[in-house]
Amino acid sequence: MAEQQPWIDGPPPPPELAKARRRAWIGLGLATTPMLLWGACTAGLLRVNGDTTGILMLVALGLSAIGAGFGVASLVAKRTPLGWLAAVAGVVSPFVAFFLAALTVPFSRGRAHRRRGQEQVPSHEANETWLDPVAPLDAPAELRDALGEGWRAMAATETASVAAFASFSQQLLALGAPSRFVEDAHLDALDEVRHARVCYAIAAGFDGRRHGPAPFAAAAWPSEHTPSFARLAQDCLRDGCVFEGASARVARELAAEATPEVASALATIAEDEARHAAHAWEVLEWVRAKLDVREVAALEGVLDEVEAGEHTGVVDHTRFEAFGVAGSTRWREAVRATAREARARLRGELAKAA
Repeated sequence: MAEQQPWIDGPPPPPELAKARRRAWIGLGLATTPMLLWGACTAGLLRVNGDTTGILMLVALGLSAIGAGFGVASLVAKRTPLGWLAAVAGVVSPFVAFFLAALTVPFSRGRAHRRRGQEQVPSHEANETWLDPVAPLDAPAELRDALGEGWRAMAATETASVAAFASFSQQLLALGAPSRFVEDAHLDALDEVRHARVCYAIAAGFDGRRHGPAPFAAAAWPSEHTPSFARLAQDCLRDGCVFEGASARVARELAAEATPEVASALATIAEDEARHAAHAWEVLEWVRAKLDVREVAALEGVLDEVEAGEHTGVVDHTRFEAFGVAGSTRWREAVRATAREARARLRGELAKAA
């Protein structure tokens, strides 16, 4: 009697082909880890600070390199399309993940508008309706385009803050906040509209492009969570007390150093952002009384996360600071200094309330 064969549709693949396929599948899985890491962060499934992000990315890059090695080993055993795919993915995936991360992690300044934990800002297009009166601004010819893009990036964050304050006012209403807090939120949003118009105008003054925000669909997305006192407290502390306080600090510093053409706008922004931060502290004082001990303790974790963050600026260097565009070092130091001050103030207020 003939021996029963374990296959139905045909003979098994040759050993070298089976080995190649096995190595290719392992390689492909390892090669795509940078993309999986980026996707988890973008979807809000993974929330990490700057230090752990670097560690995770190094691990992902290592696994991707091993995946490329398995792809090559697969090709040595037997050249197959799957082997080529694994080898190429191991090399390309880290670069694609880095490129996507650069596109989806915008510069943070002031009160952020978030979707699934990721900050959202509008792109720009030809749009004169968001421009204050424009006059050409003096700057070296080789810097004009870069300065225009830098100021336009700041204008986009100011535009996003309008949406953030709209969401903030809705949370206040949902949680029964005093009317003066809701009023302040709307007045602060109007400040952000003015800031955006000024920043778009300064950008146009440098590079001549009369651009404003493109349609910003993210502004209309509903809140991802049901409003809660705990979330409101964390948002106020992070986005209002710290980030708007840091924005005021940076704008005030740059106003003292920048060219006269932009110093006046920066001084106004600094004054307004400081007032927004003060409003956030008032709301935080009100909402803190409604938190339990665990939720109050979690506020320290918010400050830990802020201090650990990378907080990149519009540009990494300091060459544009004379024209009002902060570099990453200044912005990062301002955020961390403001976070330390916020921690001291928060602890002091908690001690008084105890």
